[in-house]
Amino acid sequence: MKNTARIPRRRSVIRDPRFLIGIALVTLSILACTLLVSHARGGVSIYQATRDIAPGEPLDTSNLQIVDARPESDAYVQRDELPDGALASHSIGKGELIATGAVTTDEDDDYRRLVIDIGAGLPESTATGTSIELWSIPSASMSKDHQSHPTVVSGNAVFIRSVEGAAGIGAASVHRIEVRIPFSDVSAVLEATGGNGTITAVPIGQ
Repeated sequence: MKNTARIPRRRSVIRDPRFLIGIALVTLSILACTLLVSHARGGVSIYQATRDIAPGEPLDTSNLQIVDARPESDAYVQRDELPDGALASHSIGKGELIATGAVTTDEDDDYRRLVIDIGAGLPESTATGTSIELWSIPSASMSKDHQSHPTVVSGNAVFIRSVEGAAGIGAASVHRIEVRIPFSDVSAVLEATGGNGTITAVPIGQ
């Protein structure tokens, strides 16, 4: 009588629990990586200053750009949320994200912007929005005749920008700047610019 050996049947790989568990783990890993990459790339479109901005300056495409960022709060102006006629309510540094508190639509009637000539240039570190003092320096003849001394004509001015070009006698030694000053100081500043002395701008805190 012939003996026949029975060969055990091979279990299908597809039905092997270890194979199914492996497939599930790989799938979960791919999903997790996809979610992480998506989360890392995600963000909101927020306005960012492309240069230093002084208080009262208009906020528009000339000094703002849109960037994708992940701020820790919703206190920043997002794309299409910048109001018409937006103005900077305080100084904003280059590269700074625009916070909602930095934007206003109300012009401050207590301030005026003037272009004035000063006798000496400002330090190179003086950026737009820097607080400055404006001093009236009497001429040598006035100091001798009237015992005049330098006086502050505006202690709360803000530097806006340097203006190219100068006019008048001795223009080579004159620097022209645009400033923002309180309305109450306008009269004293104009009187100083029309006098025989010079005006000197002094950065505060530098």
